[in-house]
Amino acid sequence: MSSSVFDNKSFVPNDTLLQEALGKTNETWEDIKQFIIANYPDIRYEWKYYGQRSGWILKVLSLRI
Repeated sequence: MSSSVFDNKSFVPNDTLLQEALGKTNETWEDIKQFIIANYPDIRYEWKYYGQRSGWILKVLSLRI
């Protein structure tokens, strides 16, 4: 069993699917995302599939080297 709600390798998650999965807690995620954007403008988001056990995970990466 996967520890991620997004465990189907064939379907890359997107904002709509994440919003549906989070339900009413999506508002908190949006607040966190806005904080990150305001304080760390050189970031990007990337969905990465880590295998059957982990499924898809959203990574937040800094573009700063």
